[in-house]
Amino acid sequence: MLDKNFTIPQDCPKNIEFVGFVKGDELNELYLKSKIIVVPSKWYEGFPNVITRGMLLKRPVITTNIGAMPSIIENGVHGYLVEPGNAIQLGESIARLYNDDNKCKTFGVAGYEKARVLYSREAVYETLIGVYNTLTI
Repeated sequence: MLDKNFTIPQDCPKNIEFVGFVKGDELNELYLKSKIIVVPSKWYEGFPNVITRGMLLKRPVITTNIGAMPSIIENGVHGYLVEPGNAIQLGESIARLYNDDNKCKTFGVAGYEKARVLYSREAVYETLIGVYNTLTI
């Protein structure tokens, strides 16, 4: 549901859909319907779950080369990194990837493999337990 104060911009392209806040299975469906996950942040994000969820659902990611994003996405392997605020570079990266189904699949699979090994619930649990096991009281 969209915020009651939200107004869709008049010049919004027809292929853009504002869906509001979604979670759970509905969110996974939204990811699965998406060809590319785009996270064009201009801020130093800590660790955006939107990226790793996309990777675990085998979606290529385009994000900015700032904060934690370059430690998650390797440019040209899991997707593309662009400079924050560079709309031309972002648009070119989206167009290049959107028009290349093979690269979308290759990046998606590579992202899934990295996320499965490093960012899945099981991997995070094992890492956390490993840290706990190194602590002494």
